[in-house]
Amino acid sequence: MLLWLLTDHRGSTSVTSGAQSGNIKYFPYGATRSGAVSTAYKFTGQRLDDSTGLYYYGARYYDAALGRFVQADTIVPQPGNPQALNRYSYTLNNPLKYNDPTGHWVETAFDILSLGMTLNDIRREGLTFWNAVSLVTDVASVALPVVPAGASHAIRAGKVASKAINAADTAADAAKLLNAADTVADTAKLAETAASHTDDVVGAALMAGKKPVVIGENMAGRVNPYAKSIGAETIDDWLGGRTWTQKLNDEYIATVKSQQREVIDIGPDFDRRLQHRIDPTNPSGRPPSSAYGSERRQLLGYDNYRRAFERLGKYEGGLPGFDY
Repeated sequence: MLLWLLTDHRGSTSVTSGAQSGNIKYFPYGATRSGAVSTAYKFTGQRLDDSTGLYYYGARYYDAALGRFVQADTIVPQPGNPQALNRYSYTLNNPLKYNDPTGHWVETAFDILSLGMTLNDIRREGLTFWNAVSLVTDVASVALPVVPAGASHAIRAGKVASKAINAADTAADAAKLLNAADTVADTAKLAETAASHTDDVVGAALMAGKKPVVIGENMAGRVNPYAKSIGAETIDDWLGGRTWTQKLNDEYIATVKSQQREVIDIGPDFDRRLQHRIDPTNPSGRPPSSAYGSERRQLLGYDNYRRAFERLGKYEGGLPGFDY
């Protein structure tokens, strides 16, 4: 029996057509609201295990009734986003905007209504809803190959397509933009333009050659290893072998701010501070770093500053998945 699966803007199976047809509706976090379809691939296109009632997302299982994964994420893909630090949450607790295709990574879902047009606007321009959806899918199919390889995990085809179409300010402009994508060459050019407007901060920084910057205490033991693990930079990269001075440190922070770089703060070395507090003669302990304190003061009010660490007390806390 041949069936066609039709999806909604999040990739969820919405309608099956063919010898046996059906339709299904979902609550925001994936629980079935009404209807049924003849496939195990349902919410956001993931397979539902009927024996457990859990969705299989590749890396782990998801409970749509709870709106939570039943296992913790083994990575923290966006350490600068506080919502990402909850390793059981689904799509940063925003299931209407995001999908999680792998159990590890959040992507922006297709949303034809994000064109800035109503369905009536689309009809007035001679487009139907399904033609528009089909064209968005065509844009997505060629978008990924033209995006720089270094940003392939940050910029997904769906995000590029939606950004391209969102560039149109009016219904008429949107229709022109859609009609312009008649060839692969036109679509590739559209995708390249859209890539520069991605809202993935790290991906955009990598594309522009301006990587995120990591600050914190304990350069050798924490800051440099963490920066390397996420493809970011530290003051040591900027110094390039020069001897550190407070003046150079201040110049570095000023440069970072002038370039609008993202700053990820992984926080104090709580363990080292506590050891110094207990026994100031212990070589494993260190008092609070004056350089780090100066950086924090200079970054007060800076829009691109992100705190990635948890503070559980004066001498307790750290970076989830890294310090403990």
